[in-house]
Amino acid sequence: MRYLMNLNMIIMSGTNGTIIPQLPSQEFPLNVFLQKLSKQLTEEEFEDLKFLCQGKGGIRKGDMSQLKTSLDLFTLLREREILTNENLLTLQAMIWHIGRKDLYKGFVRFCEQLDNTLYFFEAPEKAEDEQEHVKFHVMGYKCMTDLYKLRGAVSKILCCPEKYVIIRGIEQCNSLWITFMIPDWCTDILMCLSIKSWKVLVELTVDKIFIQRIKKEIVCPFNIQENEAETEHADDTDMIHGKIFEIATISVSDLNTQRIDKSEGAHSTATKDKLKIEQRNQTFRRRKASLDTSVTTSESTTSVQDNMHESSDVQRSGKY
Repeated sequence: MRYLMNLNMIIMSGTNGTIIPQLPSQEFPLNVFLQKLSKQLTEEEFEDLKFLCQGKGGIRKGDMSQLKTSLDLFTLLREREILTNENLLTLQAMIWHIGRKDLYKGFVRFCEQLDNTLYFFEAPEKAEDEQEHVKFHVMGYKCMTDLYKLRGAVSKILCCPEKYVIIRGIEQCNSLWITFMIPDWCTDILMCLSIKSWKVLVELTVDKIFIQRIKKEIVCPFNIQENEAETEHADDTDMIHGKIFEIATISVSDLNTQRIDKSEGAHSTATKDKLKIEQRNQTFRRRKASLDTSVTTSESTTSVQDNMHESSDVQRSGKY
């Protein structure tokens, strides 16, 4: 973590070779952030935050009565692991709902300095040229590691190098909407995912996908049986899942600002992958056309032979 490393360097530097003690805890940057956040909250906003924690599965009234300051609330949330150094989603959502959008933006600035912290950030309204924004609805994500697993799975399903599947936003709701920016031609694959591909996504808690450009939501077909026959296109998609692509390691801050550099062949690679899929589909169409032709020819031959037999029978009967 860059912020933590910088603080370590400041604390470890001393005069005359003196070693100054390190940070009081591994979560010192988070402690500093929460302390600053607490000072910016009014008494009324503190009560609003407490109210959001009420209800079934929330903070009990007895514990709630012991909370005197917002720091007390933050401490209790950390004890319950609702608020951790790897996941600030819940607290960030609470701050949003009490109307402090200025503090909400502060979360984003703070989290951008960390390496593995899950937090909300809005996706740009428009994707870049020849790119498409696609949202994946997920549940139960606790850190960026879960998000990286989904990103890797999506890249394999789309047969697209992982470095071209870019994290563009994490939206708050009852669960999460993860926005990826992908090559625009990959949306055709998402429109007709195979059962096998859906199973991979379901294991990562994905239950629906939303394609931004065409405003289409694709819901996971939970009712499909495991042994149900798949279409030729689905089989074709599964056949190429095993392809291995180079995986680029990208930090969260890099992902937020990453852009596809066409000069390095990004567009060329995407075009080649698209051509491979189109060529495979053409092969299937040729095979099907060939099969249809052979069946038609066989039926025609049989029909001609039947007519010849009927004509021969008529001639024989005429002689007699």
